[in-house]
Amino acid sequence: MFLVVTVFSVMLWTQCINADIHPQQDFDLQRFSGQWYRVGLAYDSPEFVPWRSYVQVSNGNVTSDMDGNANLTIWGTGLKGCMCRVYYYQKTDLPGQFNYFSDRHQILKDITVVESNYTEYGLVVKYKKIVKEFSQVSLYGRSPTLRKELVERFRNYSLSLGFSADSILTPSFVGPNSKHWLKNSTPSYWTKIGAHHPYISWVFCFALYFTYMYCTITLLNIQRTVAILYKKSESYYSYTSLPHVLYMKNLLYLIWDSGLKCLEG
Repeated sequence: MFLVVTVFSVMLWTQCINADIHPQQDFDLQRFSGQWYRVGLAYDSPEFVPWRSYVQVSNGNVTSDMDGNANLTIWGTGLKGCMCRVYYYQKTDLPGQFNYFSDRHQILKDITVVESNYTEYGLVVKYKKIVKEFSQVSLYGRSPTLRKELVERFRNYSLSLGFSADSILTPSFVGPNSKHWLKNSTPSYWTKIGAHHPYISWVFCFALYFTYMYCTITLLNIQRTVAILYKKSESYYSYTSLPHVLYMKNLLYLIWDSGLKCLEG
């Protein structure tokens, strides 16, 4: 009997929380696009507890496609050094609410922008029936630091969803050149060398640039050859509209941009 009552209480609590999560009214993805910093995170997963002290402010960029879907590219510094992740969020019938498939948890998750003024902050909830293993609340800012009132609003909102106070993180922004960053972060091998020997970073940068240019020229030659074989246009540049060529170009740009981000820390 006690077990039945407990299960019923948990189900009722979950339904009440889900009912309170609504996207911002008249959400505009175009206005929400652009550069953001994740300055706050509420994550109550037991597996995440050992890593809380390593959370730092990360930098990301939101773009939209013609169908109204959103893409998020995020950069940050973790235990293994620089990292870059790309997320594809598919729109739903409600503007401001998206979903995506989590490769880590192998489930479909919901992404909801619950509040934003577009120019200063955004409050985003990632959830799957608000359970500890899958749910997060993130506070994004156009700058790496936000007003105390906004941070407090994020904290109170997270508490209202059932997140514990210990799981609500608001890390300070630490630049890549600060002593605190060099002392407390665990960057990759090349990042460590670059921090103590800046000229190596420049050598790596030039090597990355020439690699990028070489791949680009090679890709253009492939385009020219295929265009001649296809004989469908007078200019080989028209071949760049094919999907796999666009994919190659985006991949080259991502490699180049990720390298620069890593050099910046």
